[in-house]
Amino acid sequence: MSAFYFIPLGRPGALQTFMTACYFIPLGRTGALQTFMTACYFIPLGRPGALQTFMTACYFIPLGRPGALQTFMTACYFIPLGRPGALQTFMTACYFIPLGRTGALQTFMTACYFIPLGRPGALQTFMTACYFIPLGRPGALQTFMTACYFIPLGRPGALQTFMTACYFIPLGRPGALQTFMTACYFIPLGRPGALQTFMTACYFIPLGRPGALQTFMTACYFIPLGRPGALQTFMTACYFIPLGRPGALQTFMTACYFIPLGRPGALQTFMTACCSLPLGR
Repeated sequence: MSAFYFIPLGRPGALQTFMTACYFIPLGRTGALQTFMTACYFIPLGRPGALQTFMTACYFIPLGRPGALQTFMTACYFIPLGRPGALQTFMTACYFIPLGRTGALQTFMTACYFIPLGRPGALQTFMTACYFIPLGRPGALQTFMTACYFIPLGRPGALQTFMTACYFIPLGRPGALQTFMTACYFIPLGRPGALQTFMTACYFIPLGRPGALQTFMTACYFIPLGRPGALQTFMTACYFIPLGRPGALQTFMTACYFIPLGRPGALQTFMTACCSLPLGR
């Protein structure tokens, strides 16, 4: 099911609400992907065209044998403050809660807060916390927590560059999480404080028996144009490429573009594409 709602407010042409929901409900033997749901809400505030809230939630709820991925949820909130178009808060949370046999990854949570200081648009604080709390047999990773705070260089408060990469390479029997890598780049341009590029990529590459999730990749780009703080482009792409038996979901790709026109902050184009390409037979 896919539903598109465009409800302009204020002057004509402004985007009040956009909502799209996609459901993939394969049936058959247990372990298949039960539900995929994504919803995007755009609720402008102040003068029409400003981005009030963006929220996207993705649920992957395989059913059946233990050890399957129970829930994946990611939520992103963009809440501008001061003059419209400034980025007030960005928060993303991801939960991976496999159930069943001990040693599975219990909880993964990451939260990012962007709290501008001084004049709107400057980056005050970036905080990310990651918790990996597997339970059960000894030798498993008990807790990983990292918090990063940035008070960059140049004049105080500007963010020059932040890059963090985390690698989790469990060894042993197939099906364990092979690689998790996340990299975040903040490269302001022009006068300090403007957000030039934000890129985060997450790869989940389980190895072993067919049917496991082959690749999950998500990339988000924030490239302000004109005066600093305006949102030039937001792009997120998600690829789900299971390998093995025919009929599995070959590719799911969704891309969202926000290209402001005229004065900065207006929403020019939103495009989302979903491709489901089953292979073989």
